[in-house]
Amino acid sequence: MVMVSPKTIEFIGWDKKNPSSSSWVSPTHKYFFVGLGKTASTRVKLSLHILEGYEVIEQPFPWLHARSKADKSFVPKLSDFDSAKAAEVLTSAEWFRFCFVRNPYSRLFAAYKMFIMQEVDPPSPYYNNIKERIRTKYNYDLRATRPNATVSFRDFVQYVQETLAQEQDYHWCSMRWGLRPDLIQYDFVGRFENFEPDFRQVLKRLGVGDELMAELVAPVNQSNAKNMPLAAVYDWELADQVYELYKADFETYGYEKNSWLF
Repeated sequence: MVMVSPKTIEFIGWDKKNPSSSSWVSPTHKYFFVGLGKTASTRVKLSLHILEGYEVIEQPFPWLHARSKADKSFVPKLSDFDSAKAAEVLTSAEWFRFCFVRNPYSRLFAAYKMFIMQEVDPPSPYYNNIKERIRTKYNYDLRATRPNATVSFRDFVQYVQETLAQEQDYHWCSMRWGLRPDLIQYDFVGRFENFEPDFRQVLKRLGVGDELMAELVAPVNQSNAKNMPLAAVYDWELADQVYELYKADFETYGYEKNSWLF
């Protein structure tokens, strides 16, 4: 009889949450992956979907994150297996466990650009509601001459600070909260900042050949907003605010407190 550790049981329960942020597990290729928003998770998930031989249905990719489309097959999550199999996935040396992380300053601004600064495609009542809550709280009707004025990044950061403990959105949650390194010993932690070479390492580990490799590392789901240096976005006060919000992520994954200046 396989002994199932309390950590395994805890993660199985954790994994039953929103399919967008739960694990991806392949008995065929023996990998375990957890992806968070704005860490190139769409690219990774799409690659794993293709690697399993499944059909790419359409763009954009809500169906991919939710793993929900009638009569279509998707990579399962850990909680789809019994506890003995889950224990094997999380502990056996035959399985490859990986994830990707990103500088919290960059990740939070990327989430803002895609979901708050501009309209989501397709439009999202959920994120539009967040924008309206921010506009109401910070009196945008008095500060702007149009009802749908662009929400400032500073006001968005303030909103995240006030709600993060209760509303861990997939795209700006703490990475420690989403990846659960306290429960999972990952074999490989890739970095968004070094995504292509890191993801190539992952794909080689999964046995992907050169012919398919180029397709599986090509960028997808990129923001239309022009990239800006973080030093043009943050000042000392705002950076300190974000650092305190994500201090555990900075410390766990080795990102420097003043990296917004680099």
